[in-house]
Amino acid sequence: MPGPRWSGDPDTPELTDNLARLYPQVLAHAASGDAPDMELVCAWHEKMHEGIASPSPAYIGRFRGSNHTDLLDFENQIGGVPGTRSYLVWGEVQKLIGWLAGELERIEQETAPSSVERDMAALELAATVHGEWVRIHPFVNANGRTARLWVLWICARFDIPPLLRIRPRPDKPYGTVSFSSMAGDHSQMVTLLKQEYAALP
Repeated sequence: MPGPRWSGDPDTPELTDNLARLYPQVLAHAASGDAPDMELVCAWHEKMHEGIASPSPAYIGRFRGSNHTDLLDFENQIGGVPGTRSYLVWGEVQKLIGWLAGELERIEQETAPSSVERDMAALELAATVHGEWVRIHPFVNANGRTARLWVLWICARFDIPPLLRIRPRPDKPYGTVSFSSMAGDHSQMVTLLKQEYAALP
């Protein structure tokens, strides 16, 4: 039996404080040049939920499908569209992060530093990782926040100013664009990030 549902995503002072502490750590890791891994994103999830109650302690920093009775068979859906089946989540996340590491290396090798070409490649990468995270929906809750952290991490890696805020959730059309990623279409997020980039001062 899967654990209880974790519905709702309220803004609280605790969450605000946790994200304020976490964000500089995300930027510092991006700037370090270290490769991303599964432990990194699970640590983000743990840090954003410090001192915040959840229906099950197993939900914090662990993926659906993990070896815990509350997570093993936990399935979710957004707007009627199911996320990745729980037993496939670990492999999907591992594949995504491995692909991300390879793309980071490719962009760094094939494009010139501080070039528009590099920035465009980074935005396409950020949009795809954001969209795949939303599609997989690895955590029971806070997948949107985590997807936006990935965008901020990738932007910081390539010295691009932040294009999305973590909280509160970005205004329209972000929600509609994100929902399209549930079906694997990340092109709208690419367009949105490029629009935000073009609007930078």
